[in-house]
Amino acid sequence: MHWVIIDTETDGLYEPIHVVELSGQLMKGWEPVGEPFRMLLNHNIPIPPEAVAIHGYTQEYLRKHGQEPVSVYESFRDYARNCRLVAHNLSYDWNRCLEPEWTRLGIPQIGQRGFCCMMLARRLVPETSSYRLEVLKQCFQLTQSRSHQAKNDVLAVVELFQRVYRPRLELAGFDTFEEVAAFTKRTPVAKCSDIIRGASKTAAKSSILKDEWYYLDAATNSHGPLPARQVNQDAGLEAYYVWREGMSDWMVSRECAEFLALCQSPPAVEQPTRKFNGTKTMSELVGLCRGLIADDKITTAEVMFLNSWLEDAGFIAEWPASEIAQMMERILEDGVVTKKEKEELKKLIQKITSASSTTTAQPSRHASPASDLVLTTPKSATHYTIVELVQGTYEWLEWRHKGVGASDAPVVMGENPWKTSAELLREKRGPARDSIQDAAMSRGVLLEPEARERYVSRTGRDMQPACLQSSQHEWLRASVDGITTDGNVVVEIKCGESVYRSTSQYGCVPDYYYGQLQHILAVTGLESLDFWCYLPRRPELLVPVKRDNNYIDRLLNTELEFWKDVLRMA
Repeated sequence: MHWVIIDTETDGLYEPIHVVELSGQLMKGWEPVGEPFRMLLNHNIPIPPEAVAIHGYTQEYLRKHGQEPVSVYESFRDYARNCRLVAHNLSYDWNRCLEPEWTRLGIPQIGQRGFCCMMLARRLVPETSSYRLEVLKQCFQLTQSRSHQAKNDVLAVVELFQRVYRPRLELAGFDTFEEVAAFTKRTPVAKCSDIIRGASKTAAKSSILKDEWYYLDAATNSHGPLPARQVNQDAGLEAYYVWREGMSDWMVSRECAEFLALCQSPPAVEQPTRKFNGTKTMSELVGLCRGLIADDKITTAEVMFLNSWLEDAGFIAEWPASEIAQMMERILEDGVVTKKEKEELKKLIQKITSASSTTTAQPSRHASPASDLVLTTPKSATHYTIVELVQGTYEWLEWRHKGVGASDAPVVMGENPWKTSAELLREKRGPARDSIQDAAMSRGVLLEPEARERYVSRTGRDMQPACLQSSQHEWLRASVDGITTDGNVVVEIKCGESVYRSTSQYGCVPDYYYGQLQHILAVTGLESLDFWCYLPRRPELLVPVKRDNNYIDRLLNTELEFWKDVLRMA
C-alpha cells in the first residue's frame, strides 16, 4: 500500500495562503520508498516578516531558489500519483493550503485526502499534553532538525510512525491504512487511548519473562541477552537485527512490533494517570468559548482558532474538552466549515458554558489581600484617572506590572494564541520585565506615531497616548494609544502585517484582540472605540468596536479571579 506523508510552509495563516515549500515522502506500508520530494515555490509575492521568522524563506530567496508554482505541482503529481496524502495537521495543509491553491491556479486535485496525524497522536500518545510536532519530537527524542521546514517535518513524521505509532497500532490490531484512518476518527478519544493502553499492557505482561534479546552490531557480532530498552540504547544504529528465544529467525529491529513495543511502550502501562504540563486549563477553554459566542455567532476563522488552541490542551479526553474536540474533528474532516456546522458548534458551546457558569468565587480560606477584592458597580461618571507616565519607561513597566492591563485581557480569557494564563501568572508574580520584541513588534512600535498622525488627519480628532487606571478597581489598568482631551474617544492602533491582512479580509477585529478592546471600554466606560489598522502605502482601516456588556461582565470576573491568584502568592 503506497501513501505519502506531506508538509507545507506558507506565507501566513490568513487567506489567500500561498505555499512556499512543499515536501513529501512516499511510503510503502511503514517504510519510506526512495528520496523525499522537496521544492520551493516562487509566487512573486511579499513574504511577511512573521512568516520569514518561522521558516526563513524571504521573497528574495524564493526568487532565486523557488520554481514556478504550476511546474512544482506537476512534479509533485508525478511523485505522489493518486496516493492518499497524510499530514501532521491535514486540515491546514490540505484544506487551507493545497486545495485552495490548486483551485486558484486551475490545477486538478493531486492524490487523495488521507488522515490527520495529529488526530492519530491524540489517540496514541498519552505521554504529552501537546500534540504539536515540535513537542512530539522532543518527547520521543527524535532526530534533531530545524522545525518549520517542510522536508524536516516530513522526516520527523516518518520517524514517529516507525518508532512510536507503528508498534502501538500493530499491538492494537490496526495493520492496514484503512484501519488506521478509521481509528483517527473513532470517538470518544478516551476510549481510543484505553484501547492502546490496554494493548500495551497486555503485551508487556505476556513478554515480561521473555524480555531477553540479542542483537547484531555493524560487524555482525552478537550481543545479549538484554532487555529491549537496553538493546535500543546500546545498538546505536537506525536498524539492526534482533532475536530472542522462540523466534524462528533474526528480524530487523524496526520491523519487529513486539520488540518496538517494549522499547516504546506508553508509560501508562506503569502509571495510568496522565501528566500534563499545566500551561492550559479547562477554565481557560470555557472562557475562550464564552468569548467566541459573545456576539452570538461563530466564524470560520474562530473555528480554526479553536482547533489550533486545542492542539496544546492536555485534557481533551475530559469533558467538556472531549465533546468540543470531537465536534471539531467532525467539522474539519471534509475541510468545509458549513453554516450548519458553525450553528451546531455554537449550540454546543452555549450548552457547555451554561453548565460551567459559576458566580464570583467566594473569598479564599487563606487570609490575604486578595480575599478582600470584589467587583463593584461604578458610583460616579468618573470611571478612571490618568496616570502621568511615559509609555515604554521603566516606571511605566512597574505600573503596568502591578495590575491587569488591556494586553493581559486576551491572555486571561484564553484568547491569546501566543501566551497562556499560566505563563502570565508566573510573569506577574516575578519582577517587572520588558517583553521581548521580534522584528514585527519593533516595526509596529516605530510606526505607531505615524499611524496616530494619519488617524488625526483622517478624523480631525486630536489624540494623545495615555495611561488610565480604573477609579473603581485600582488593579484595572489600560495604556491606550490615543484618547481625546475630553475623554470621549479612544483609538487602538495596530501596525502589523498579519492583523492588517485579517482585518482587511474579514472587515472586523481579529479575535485575539477582542478582549483587549473590551478591557479598554471597561476601564473608560465608553460605548465604543476606534480600531485603526495602518501600514505604509496601504489604505488605512478604521473599524468601530462597540461595547459588549455581557463579555465585559465575564471579562472583569475572570480578571478579578486572576488578580486574586497573583496576590495570593505575592
